[in-house]
Amino acid sequence: MTPLAKRLAIFLAISIGVNLLLAGLWLGHGLRGRGPHGPPHGARSAEGDGPRRHPVLRRALEGKAQEFAARRQAARAARNKVAECFEKQPFDRAAVAGALSELRSESSRSQELLHDQLLRLAEHGSPELRREIGQTFVRDRPY
Repeated sequence: MTPLAKRLAIFLAISIGVNLLLAGLWLGHGLRGRGPHGPPHGARSAEGDGPRRHPVLRRALEGKAQEFAARRQAARAARNKVAECFEKQPFDRAAVAGALSELRSESSRSQELLHDQLLRLAEHGSPELRREIGQTFVRDRPY
């Protein structure tokens, strides 16, 4: 075997090995199932475990889409404020505490709106619907 043929054979073996490694990683990523901490990477919708995944939540949101959008926007603004306060120099503990408090308040207001809608649904719904609503609270969550 000539030195050139020997080098080409080594290069070919390395290339095949790298390609097999990459193919294995790609297949492993695509074939993995739902793990203990939620769905596979990339499987969540933009709304997370929201209305697209839970028909009960979709029904709860009906007629209140604008209010929920306003709550999401307010929560996003509060999260941005928290991030800004943490990044400011010098560190201002009181400003961060105030921003975190506002974020908790926004989260609470959003939950209250959703819970009121769920109560409205349950009040006029069947026992099966109430069971389904209850099950949305006991599912394992990744947090």
